[in-house]
Amino acid sequence: WIPAGTFYIGQNTVSGVLATNVTVGGAGIWYSVLYSNPANPVSGGNMIGGTSSTLQNFAMDCNSISAGCASATFMCGSYWMVNNVWFRHTSLAIWGGGEHGTVANTRVTITWSDGINMNNYAGSSTTGQYLTETNNFLRYTGDDALAINGTDNSPYTPMHDILIADNTIVQTAGRIVDYGGSYVTISNNWCHDICQNDGIQVGYHYQTAGITNVLVINNLVQRCGSALYGGVPGMEVGSDYSTPVDQQITFTGNTIDHPYFSGFQIQIVASVNFINNTIIDPGTYGINVLSEAIGTAIIENNDVQGVPSGYQPF
Repeated sequence: WIPAGTFYIGQNTVSGVLATNVTVGGAGIWYSVLYSNPANPVSGGNMIGGTSSTLQNFAMDCNSISAGCASATFMCGSYWMVNNVWFRHTSLAIWGGGEHGTVANTRVTITWSDGINMNNYAGSSTTGQYLTETNNFLRYTGDDALAINGTDNSPYTPMHDILIADNTIVQTAGRIVDYGGSYVTISNNWCHDICQNDGIQVGYHYQTAGITNVLVINNLVQRCGSALYGGVPGMEVGSDYSTPVDQQITFTGNTIDHPYFSGFQIQIVASVNFINNTIIDPGTYGINVLSEAIGTAIIENNDVQGVPSGYQPF
């Protein structure tokens, strides 16, 4: 139990609390605060390491000055939960793995690196399965807001059955992205004003694992992407591997509103469906298939509006 007040941990190092099979609860995010205050510069460390535990109803704050400094928490084991916790000023907020883990109703404001990174190597985990991120608010993350970041290397079990739903992402440096994980659903999220990155991406230039059976449905992406960095679209799929590794990926029912570059971009991908989506006022093309793209794409029944002069909807 964390009563109302501010409690300092890790004043001399970045060492924090290890919680195993317990519930750590507070009086509410406005009242109970854990504050990590090591002498900077420091490298690594977590305020709380949670194994098969629940964290709820408090805030975690920190004096981190860059990415790689003290982070808030890693979560691993099984049936763990982070619920109604406010993360501020840390290197990253949550590094989560294991199985049947949930991050819900949290706030992440100002991190130097990722907001919430789900993977299959957090703590002692070698799995990342049946993980859920829902109803979270993220703003001003220094890297990806919500990332699926699995590896297929031995001895890790490939990530699968991940749900990212009903989250709001505002003015972050990074997006919702699947770098490696299968049987993933990304639904009903609102990503807006991400000034240098796409809103949602499946696949990556140097992705970490294979990706298959991904559904991206009913998301709203507004004012994302960039005309800089070689051009960044509102949504994107695929990698730049010479052999397609991503397959059975479907985008449907999404709205891409005022992307600063193209609306939707296809790189090298084995199979993708882009069906029944809406693109409004793109900066360049509505749907852009790169010249190096390899694989099969079904593009049907999409509504592309307000394409600027000199560009094409498709």
